[in-house]
Amino acid sequence: MKNVLVSRKIWLATLLLGITSITYGQKSTQKYVSIDDLKNVVKTHKSVALVPFTFAKKEYSELPDGITKEIIAKSETEKGLSLQMYVHERLAKKNGKYPYQWISIADANKDVAEGLSGSALAKALGVDAVVTSVIETPKIILPDDQGGEQMMKGGNVHGVSGSNTFVIMTIYTADSEEPIWKWKLKMNGSFKNTKLMAATLAKNYLADKFPYKF
Repeated sequence: MKNVLVSRKIWLATLLLGITSITYGQKSTQKYVSIDDLKNVVKTHKSVALVPFTFAKKEYSELPDGITKEIIAKSETEKGLSLQMYVHERLAKKNGKYPYQWISIADANKDVAEGLSGSALAKALGVDAVVTSVIETPKIILPDDQGGEQMMKGGNVHGVSGSNTFVIMTIYTADSEEPIWKWKLKMNGSFKNTKLMAATLAKNYLADKFPYKF
């Protein structure tokens, strides 16, 4: 997996606002958004990309002994790739059963996509649609041999509020700057076991709301 994306940078900058002709719904901690004609739009897609999960930027007043920002950044990249791999594994099983195909992880992680977002990202990858996933968490992400994660004490982390972990998943098409689907939901589990996190995400949440079949 490290060979797939060694120098990958996080491209999470402009994924959140600017939604106009979209309907809203809310259930518990989940915030769901989609266009009215979503099902018909998805039916026109032939190729879709799932790019690596990324982590929203946050700053630290203080870090535990032996932990550096470089260690955290490397761990976030690895966890993001791992989550991408496990979610993609489930989605790609449907290739051949529906009109759309999920392109390979290798193709989704091409350097040509580095630094891009939204429709520009979809165009660079040569797909009809692209799925991005941004994680908001107060935890610091660590290598597995250091526990995989650690909750920071209040006041030591800035840029993320609360004690819960959320993921914001968004679908952009190549022909529109606005997303056709967006969902913010609570993410359960430990980053030490990304396979279980991905399975929980798919079974408990995405099976109901995600427009592409699992």
